Amino acid sequence: MSGVAEANLKVVVDCAGGTGSLILPALLSQIDADVLTVNNRLDEASPTDTPAKRTRDLQRLGELVASARADFGVRFDPVGERIQLVDGSGTLVDDERALLVVLDLVAAESQGGRVPFRSPRPGWRNRSLTVTASTCSGPPRRSTR
Repeated sequence: MSGVAEANLKVVVDCAGGTGSLILPALLSQIDADVLTVNNRLDEASPTDTPAKRTRDLQRLGELVASARADFGVRFDPVGERIQLVDGSGTLVDDERALLVVLDLVAAESQGGRVPFRSPRPGWRNRSLTVTASTCSGPPRRSTR
């Protein structure tokens, strides 16, 4: 995470009361960023996500990001398998754009590479993306390999 210190990031992280709350605060203390965590205690009464809870939590995360003037927010699902991003204005980032953001980070740290991509859309072929830092700053370029 070589660029984190130089970026002087302020991030809001919602652990959603799930298993991520057991490890994320300790992990996040290792990076040089100003991190505000919410729902960072294990909520055994609500171990799964519902659409209503997710919507409510994302709205709250957006409000926190905007009021704290954070660079972005991230919400982990209760199991810690999925994330959703909120930009600095508090607006939800769609999943495809979030994928490009993550790929951009991977490319910046590893000086590029290939990433296998399984399409969630019916009829799309599975492909491999060649990732460079410039790939993610514009529309995605796809190879057919």
